[in-house]
Amino acid sequence: RKSAVDFQGVFWKPALSGILGGPIGMSGYLLSIHYLTIYYAAPLSSLFPVFAALMSYWILKEKISKTAQFGFGLAVIASALLAIEVGQKANFNTSGLIFLAICILGWSSEIVISSHTMRSLSGLQVYFLRLCGSTLGYLLILLVLFLQDFPVDLFDFSYPQILSPLVRQEQVMLAPPLLVRAQKQAVQAVQL
Repeated sequence: RKSAVDFQGVFWKPALSGILGGPIGMSGYLLSIHYLTIYYAAPLSSLFPVFAALMSYWILKEKISKTAQFGFGLAVIASALLAIEVGQKANFNTSGLIFLAICILGWSSEIVISSHTMRSLSGLQVYFLRLCGSTLGYLLILLVLFLQDFPVDLFDFSYPQILSPLVRQEQVMLAPPLLVRAQKQAVQAVQL
């Protein structure tokens, strides 16, 4: 059993990891699928444990064994082979790569922060606080969407359409045609 710790001093770390891995990481993943297609986004995002191990090595000063290094190399090669489609020219969208990087960094950061916090809290406490942070992050997104009078149509789901009220158009132009379509749909929904 672990000794008593300053719970208030460490509770925010697993909650932060839940926000990074949940709403931020998953949003990056879904948007990378939208812009890169599942054929590239899924195998490339599966490299997040490799990045998490590298972050642990750099930040937490954890050692990486030769076996783990071999496994990481094998994971990189396997992911690259899965992403290659014979006869099709690679069509990497810059927005998709940015969202893929956000996904990988979010999921990797979740692992590193959780591992660091488990040095002072039990795994169950860290897991619970991670879930609380993730849940609060998703609830915040839903609250913002609700306050923006976002029309919810379960049969016409578009993740970029959901993201558009959360991000001001002047700051980030994710996909102008999609945003225009989302605005038209919102206007049509209001008119009905």
